[in-house]
Amino acid sequence: MPLEDTEIGQILVKQSYLSEEELNSALLEAKGGKVPLMDVLIEQGLINPKLVQSALAEHYKLGFFDLQTNPPSGEEISSLPEDVARKYFVIVVEKAEGSVTVATTDPQQEGLEEIIRINLDKEEAVLPDDDEEDEEDKKKGKKKKGKGDKEDESEKKDDKKEDKKSEVKEEAPNQSSAEADSDSGQEKEEEKKEEPKSKKKKKSGGLFGLGKKEEEQEKFKGTINYVYASKEG
Repeated sequence: MPLEDTEIGQILVKQSYLSEEELNSALLEAKGGKVPLMDVLIEQGLINPKLVQSALAEHYKLGFFDLQTNPPSGEEISSLPEDVARKYFVIVVEKAEGSVTVATTDPQQEGLEEIIRINLDKEEAVLPDDDEEDEEDKKKGKKKKGKGDKEDESEKKDDKKEDKKSEVKEEAPNQSSAEADSDSGQEKEEEKKEEPKSKKKKKSGGLFGLGKKEEEQEKFKGTINYVYASKEG
């Protein structure tokens, strides 16, 4: 989850960029004017965007990467699908043999590394939400049976009872013909038993419902290094 302004304020205090009094004063002004805390602190000249970015990089124990002075190449940018880059605020800034460096605003996002490994150098994004939405659609499709459905079921049961009664009445005169056909039916059953049964292959449930070991093997298995970069660059 992205950090709130108040959390960033506490980080700045902890790292001695702000005093507790300065932060509290800025919080009151931000609340009264209904403006972001960071805007108040910058307007008061207590901080600047670069200082905040450096403080957050220090908080995450990562190096700070300036996307404006060191813009990644087109090849590096396209290393991750756009949907992944936008959703997780990540961008590849350096690629080497067996390793990749990724700039992010939040390295603590759940499952981030697995997302990068699955999507690196892929054209189409593979996101966990895709399968979650499918499951939700399936659940919505299974509606609870209403009163009308129960009435329909009871009518169907009554019809089945009537059909069974008529079947019992017709069964007696037709017994001889049924016995005559039983021999041929048994032969057919024996033929079916002799046919080799085809074994169904079980699909392996891969990560995010991929279900294919081949796709899992395509995951990036090298080293992923992280650096901090702000959304604004």
